Amino acid sequence: MWGGWQSNATPLSKLCYRLSKMTNQYMLAGSIVHNSIEWYLKLARMGHLTTLDDLHEAATNNARRAWRQSLKKQWKNNPKNACNLFEHYYDREIDTERMQATIMDCLHNFYTYALPMIISCKDGWKALEEFQSFDTGNYTIALSMDFAYELDGRLHIIDWKSGKPGEAATKQLMVYALYASSYWDYTAEDIQTSAYYLRTNDVESVIPAQKSLDECLERITKQVETMAAYLRGYTGGLELNEPLTPDKFPRTEDVWKCDGCFYREVCHGK
Repeated sequence: MWGGWQSNATPLSKLCYRLSKMTNQYMLAGSIVHNSIEWYLKLARMGHLTTLDDLHEAATNNARRAWRQSLKKQWKNNPKNACNLFEHYYDREIDTERMQATIMDCLHNFYTYALPMIISCKDGWKALEEFQSFDTGNYTIALSMDFAYELDGRLHIIDWKSGKPGEAATKQLMVYALYASSYWDYTAEDIQTSAYYLRTNDVESVIPAQKSLDECLERITKQVETMAAYLRGYTGGLELNEPLTPDKFPRTEDVWKCDGCFYREVCHGK
């Protein structure tokens, strides 16, 4: 996959790179929600408050653009930026009504319930989809917070969710809290992380303990080292960013996972 965007890459590298940029109907709905909220808040940061209809229109335009790109297979020439839907690629059914309902419900709840609070603390905005990074010793971890603001000395980190609650959200927010603790000099007790489930307008908030941040750093380090062990010449650093040979990556025995895997063409063809 690495280097698959280069003209002289092997066919397998090009294929894996293209598949790595694939999305599916649920991920696309989530991306449209995120992008629409980002668009709205960046306008609001400049003092321009638009309507819910404008927010819906922006989302609809994004959805139509992505749909056209996927149907017309524009990803063949631009896999990084053109949408490639798993369902189109592998000829699966798409529940368009569910997608539309998810997007519109999420944006309605954002505009009706979350936005008033966000606007009221505008002077304390800290992050809005900007890329940040921090070092963990041998590795640099990149991240992008959906939204963060400070109010009465406490940092509030919000992650917009269009799907259902899950453990992954808690782990993701803990990484953001770790960054805030390390680079914005907040103590753990002065940070509150919130997974905002827009579809149902439910919020799960946590004030992490310092022990949780330490465990998060340890987990990140172990995960990076586990992945890095599949690189050639790995001795504790990532100087040689080349994968081991394909025989070092055995197929999963949980074959049920293959049905929804973006990379199924590599193993099974289309």
